[in-house]
Amino acid sequence: MKMRLFDENSKFRRVASVAFAVGTLLTEPKRRRAVASDLSRRLDDAKDAASGRYRSVADRLESATDALQDRGKLATHALAVTAGIGMGVGLGLLLAGHGKEARDAIKNRATGLKSKITEATKSARVRSIRISID
Repeated sequence: MKMRLFDENSKFRRVASVAFAVGTLLTEPKRRRAVASDLSRRLDDAKDAASGRYRSVADRLESATDALQDRGKLATHALAVTAGIGMGVGLGLLLAGHGKEARDAIKNRATGLKSKITEATKSARVRSIRISID
């Protein structure tokens, strides 16, 4: 099998021909400066374009992040409103009395709940102190 590196249509010959032409052009100082200047300009243009795209993407990402965070706040507020309404309806259903009777019943239940929470907190502190001593 005969190698055909320098045949008329070989890829090697075409690449070598282009490389030879480029090498010849770059040996001339005037052409070398022109090529260097052109490459530098193109590189600066590409850098500016990439920088602009990066800023654009960063701005879009920041906007999306802000939107998601606001959506999270909205969900939190909606949950708080829903919980408040639910608690109001629940208390209304649990307490059949009106006016002063309802307020007294709520006050008594809240006082009892506060006492339970205070006792649970005290016992948790005592347990944590015992655990840290042991």
